[in-house]
Amino acid sequence: MPGPPIFVAHEFVAIHTPRLVLRVMTSRDVDDVHRYMSNPEVCRYLLHEPRSRETVAEKIAEWSRMKRLAEVGDDLQLALELTTPGLEAGRVIGHLYFKLTSIDDLTAEIGWTLHPDFEGIDAYDVPVFVGESELLEGLTGFNLHRGALASMHRPALPSVSELLKDARRVVVLEDIVDHTNVGAIFRSVAGLGADAVLVTP
Repeated sequence: MPGPPIFVAHEFVAIHTPRLVLRVMTSRDVDDVHRYMSNPEVCRYLLHEPRSRETVAEKIAEWSRMKRLAEVGDDLQLALELTTPGLEAGRVIGHLYFKLTSIDDLTAEIGWTLHPDFEGIDAYDVPVFVGESELLEGLTGFNLHRGALASMHRPALPSVSELLKDARRVVVLEDIVDHTNVGAIFRSVAGLGADAVLVTP
């Protein structure tokens, strides 16, 4: 029988995706972050009033030193930088908040703030279709209780040997049948900076 989960102190390393880089804030981000943190429409959902450029600079100086998750209460404030050509590549469009709340249970709080220009699907011209639950079940072959379905291009998968060649931290998913669990695990793995995930057939 497997033992309890083991927590390993983690130094955050930037995460790169085809559209974004999730990284530690730097002083170069002040103007981009101020563009949305000074917006009353953004701050109406936050626990603070619109911030001045000076306040944002002070916050980023503090956040730039927050790079490690080692104890309960440790948190990260990470820049969401665009990398997509043609969509203001290099611009910070928001930030992600991650706070370690329990080592015993391996739980954390997570949240994010985005510039209004980059919220929702309109910023990326993504078509959305609406269908009855019977139609969605017919497309997927099972009851889609969350009611959302996405279709996207899947890149060619590397071989196992290629995937593991330089990997130091690997997560193995064995016989998991609930797609919700798989999604949650992948998001956690990305946040913790694992190098690879292997999924059994």
